[in-house]
Amino acid sequence: MSSRRWLVVTVATTLAAVALAVGANSALDIYGLFRDPTGRALPVYGNERVAKYLLGRRYVQANFDGVLIGSSVSANWSVGTMHSARLYNESVNGGNMVEEEALLDQVLENSGPGLALLVVHPFLTSSHESNSVTLTPREYWGALGSLNLLDAYKNAFKIRLGREQQVFDVAGSQDFGDGTKKLNARLQAMMLGTSDFEIDPVALQSYREVVASLRARHVPVGFVIPPTEESIFEPKREAFRKYVSVILADRSGDDRVLDFTADEFAAFRAETANFSDGVHLRVAGARTVTAVVDDRIKTWIAEGWLGHSQMPHEARPRRTAQLIKLGAATQPSGR
Repeated sequence: MSSRRWLVVTVATTLAAVALAVGANSALDIYGLFRDPTGRALPVYGNERVAKYLLGRRYVQANFDGVLIGSSVSANWSVGTMHSARLYNESVNGGNMVEEEALLDQVLENSGPGLALLVVHPFLTSSHESNSVTLTPREYWGALGSLNLLDAYKNAFKIRLGREQQVFDVAGSQDFGDGTKKLNARLQAMMLGTSDFEIDPVALQSYREVVASLRARHVPVGFVIPPTEESIFEPKREAFRKYVSVILADRSGDDRVLDFTADEFAAFRAETANFSDGVHLRVAGARTVTAVVDDRIKTWIAEGWLGHSQMPHEARPRRTAQLIKLGAATQPSGR
């Protein structure tokens, strides 16, 4: 075989192999990018940041009413089981607002969510460095072939063989298990003592940009201040108050707030069995918090929260319009 022919055969074989791999990956489509994701059930495989970034491009808009933005503090809240609205949990382990903004930007790329819940916790604004990969649009092409995709396939294959557990559900929530854990070093430094929380200016700006982006698209916003076990919370009560006042300084009159540090939830915070390490929740505690969030959203919808958007009714996302109808159906008589 001549060198010219060898080169032609080699190039043709390589191109055929690449085309075959790209075709197979687009057919499997584990991120819901290349065919209609409506009605599909796609859990996270491999790197959670990459997976949620790509799932946010089409899958989240097609199957969920809204999103929950947070860190590991809210990562195991099973929001996909709620009845008031079906949310996708964008919370990631060790996540900060710069990373969460990148995830939300994908969801906002097209029609955007019908509503958004933002967790108010100092961990989200304590830093702005990426804790894993830097999320950029090139991840989209990586869904046709990349090391991240290979890792995702390996994870899915091991789960199918029973060699690894599926720790994410199809709504993005993670199973942390139910054991007692030690508070990690970063949270220990933040939570122990009485000093105020340090706020990274870049992360704070990202938080404000997220809120501004949602408002610009007329997405109803709710803020959720998560619970902290009482023995940790009480010495930091004033620090939490100052932190929340900073985050909610630009809160609009239409925004809603659910505050688990309020007195009405003191009994929940006092029950140490609700927490695995004083900050993260055990399964039962997460289930209780999710139920409260569910009930509160029902109340907000009945009070007209979704109807406060100034977007013309005919331009609202279809799921938002459906939720407004739900609010009207559950509106207490006499209002």
